[in-house]
Amino acid sequence: MEFLSDEWFSAARRALAVLETGLEDDTTLVIQHIIEASTPVAYQLVIDSTACSLVRGSPDNADVTMTVSIDTANALRSGEVDALQVVQDGRVRIDGDPRCLIEHAELLRSVDAALSTLAG
Repeated sequence: MEFLSDEWFSAARRALAVLETGLEDDTTLVIQHIIEASTPVAYQLVIDSTACSLVRGSPDNADVTMTVSIDTANALRSGEVDALQVVQDGRVRIDGDPRCLIEHAELLRSVDAALSTLAG
């Protein structure tokens, strides 16, 4: 399945639906992803105490926004590079409060593991 296609988003939603978030009842984490390509793609990862989901589009309430090129997104997805390497190399622009990424690193590793199972 093609990365960022309708089919990929559907499969991603199913993969994330089974994750235990471990967040407290009043906590919601919104991470905006912007993939720069010939046609940019924006989506957000929304995590609360009951669910983890992907939503297309750009929210007004993102805690943090990460912007990468399509090449970098594909390299991350394939495991060619890891997130720390991308940050160190300056291949990601981070806006907002990056502390939330550190605070929820274990949960975000679970999200990455669930999404890495998607073919493409």
